[in-house]
Amino acid sequence: MIRLVLLTQALHDHHIHLKNIPPACFFLIAKDNTKKIRKRAWYRLKIFLKYFFKRTAKEPVFVIAKRRSGSNLLLSYLNSVPDLSFWPPEPLNWRMYYGVRKNRVSKKAVLRHLAYTLNSARTPKFAVLKCFFSALSGIV
Repeated sequence: MIRLVLLTQALHDHHIHLKNIPPACFFLIAKDNTKKIRKRAWYRLKIFLKYFFKRTAKEPVFVIAKRRSGSNLLLSYLNSVPDLSFWPPEPLNWRMYYGVRKNRVSKKAVLRHLAYTLNSARTPKFAVLKCFFSALSGIV
């Protein structure tokens, strides 16, 4: 509902009248946002519970890269090793349901999210996390 109010305010600021926009557009925006919120809440609850009830020590492997640099090829090679696994592919990507929020996130919350994500890896020994420089620049 907040996003709908912000959209209404933005349309008003640009002198676009709401009577020219079909109501189905507002429904699609709200439906898409609530689906992402539900998936994000479910994912965070799942990794939180797994962290506190099935915590296992794993060695982290961080792949820090720039966009379009071949990091997905490297991850596909690493994924073929039996003791390595990576999921989610980019835990700091704010656009995806498994990422952290874009704004107003403390360093402590990001580190906690990374710890939960490392613990949720499927293999018992190593967990691979891929981070982009652009995602780290907003946190550091």
